[in-house]
Amino acid sequence: MSDGIERARALAKKAKKVIVAVGCNPVMNAKEEIDRKTIGMIPMQEKLVEAVHAANPNTAVVLITNYPYDIRWMQAHVPAILMNATGSQDMGNGLAAAIFGDTNPAGRLPMTWYLSDADLPPMEDYDLIAHPRTYRYFDRPVLYPFGYGLSYTTFGYSGLKAEREGENLKVSVDVTNTGKTAGDEAAQLYIRRVSPSGTVHPLRRLIGFERLHDLQPGEHRTAEFTVHPCDLAIYMEKEGRKIPEPGTYEIYAGGSCLDERVRTQVQI
Repeated sequence: MSDGIERARALAKKAKKVIVAVGCNPVMNAKEEIDRKTIGMIPMQEKLVEAVHAANPNTAVVLITNYPYDIRWMQAHVPAILMNATGSQDMGNGLAAAIFGDTNPAGRLPMTWYLSDADLPPMEDYDLIAHPRTYRYFDRPVLYPFGYGLSYTTFGYSGLKAEREGENLKVSVDVTNTGKTAGDEAAQLYIRRVSPSGTVHPLRRLIGFERLHDLQPGEHRTAEFTVHPCDLAIYMEKEGRKIPEPGTYEIYAGGSCLDERVRTQVQI
């Protein structure tokens, strides 16, 4: 393997730009009947990326994975990281289209990417409240939050509104493409309890999302959500069932669970 790294380093020195593809294999590292022992990046693969980047700083990484890795070194040093889950026979064409700008990446992470193993309790510990994890309860810095994802453009949020409509909440937010390239945005809506409570509420809950397709530069559209009572229900020990607990809540919208650019409060 060290010979391979040396060959890659030599080739990188001669190139103008380099793309390094690393990551998991669906029959290695982890699968349904095999758990990983660490979220750390595969050591030899990380050494490969470090060597190539040292030889040529114009290095981008294609990270093929179905689960989070601790890639703090790449995040700090590599100019661009394109993450792709293992796909079907057309995965290569999809990656090429994103790399060469024929399509604008618009994927969003369906899970939290933690900084290191130290942030995670033992694998057999399922108590998410006593030992916080997942986007709902985790309260420490993360590498990438739930719902996160970049593209070749940027988006702005404004005009968040929430109104009662019978038992439901009607929520809307304006999303604007503030960049120079057309792209999709996944507008995400979250809620958290503000009033004191007799039970433990999550720090945040995803209660809606809408993908806005092909927003042109400067274009803005309104994402609209209907929030039903069952979306706000939480198990109340005193009542012995799940109900929406009355009180004050904060609703916010953005591009990930930690993106709180616009917010408003509502009474439930």
